Amino acid sequence: MKKNLLSILSAITIMSSVAVAQPTLNSTNYNPVSGDILTLQQYSYINPGTAGANQTWNFTSITQSTNAAIAYTYAAVASTNTATFPNANQQYSSSTTIGFNKITTTAEQNYGIKQGTVNIVYSNPEDQMQYPFTMGTSYSDPFVATFTSGGYNYLRYGTTTQTGDAYGTIQLPGGTFSNVLRAHYVQNYKDSTNIPGFGPYVMTYNNDQYMFYLPNNHMPIFSTFSISITSISGTQSSTASNKLVTIVTGINEQLKYIQSMNFYPNPSTSGIINLDLNLNESIKYEIAMYDNLGREVLRTNAQEGISGYNFRTIDVSKIAGGLYTMEVISNNIKLSNYKVVIE
Repeated sequence: MKKNLLSILSAITIMSSVAVAQPTLNSTNYNPVSGDILTLQQYSYINPGTAGANQTWNFTSITQSTNAAIAYTYAAVASTNTATFPNANQQYSSSTTIGFNKITTTAEQNYGIKQGTVNIVYSNPEDQMQYPFTMGTSYSDPFVATFTSGGYNYLRYGTTTQTGDAYGTIQLPGGTFSNVLRAHYVQNYKDSTNIPGFGPYVMTYNNDQYMFYLPNNHMPIFSTFSISITSISGTQSSTASNKLVTIVTGINEQLKYIQSMNFYPNPSTSGIINLDLNLNESIKYEIAMYDNLGREVLRTNAQEGISGYNFRTIDVSKIAGGLYTMEVISNNIKLSNYKVVIE
């Protein structure tokens, strides 16, 4: 009886340790990869909540901004940029900016930014993430960059500090996500130049953010921030939040909704792919299809799925032959990741 009791207590201990295990970011589950398209939508600012273990943050009350979502596309550094940013091995592009990172097994480092004709080049890179990173991890990293803007030469210098201060469950519009790691992320830096006939001119920046990380998503799934910029004309401040538009969930979230699924025929030679989908509960869902560069090539209309068996036919006759990823998406939450071949 004593042995059985010890076995039961051991099982309970193991189960409890799994339930409260804190997430850890590493280069495998966090570094962006070529082909990633990560889209952020701005929302209203909200208080980041409390620190500590096993927190629950309810941010469902945030309201979406009228600002358009911003998509960041990741790729290898283009040949036209390698001379200016020789230390970077990855670039990300948005509608207004190209950023340059160095991705390694120990860190994600910022080596520069290209905005129009202005190239901000870091001689001492900014560590945007150090690995491994979990609750209790803290680092502070100085950085230095130079650039020319408006005919004036600027020096940028400052420090980025990031501290893992909490983990738990986050509730957002469109879904609830567990095993989320929170970090307090602070950038303090200055841009300084000397203007002939005027003298030294300095702009001081303070960026105070709380980042919420879910492993296997290659940027924070949510952040809430306060930014202030101080110059000779005074201080300007702004606050807001950003939410990752499509969040990749872990196996627990997939199992919550999907009992089984199958895309067939695979390979498809007829221009048709069928989906057998068994759901654990009724949800509205759509199907997205991505090529091997991460570009969305097809998305179906949303359909009401019933608890139990569902069947759907997808027309892929206009899609070029190749390897693709099929995803079932519900309320902007990815529930699957299935490879198919079109011939």
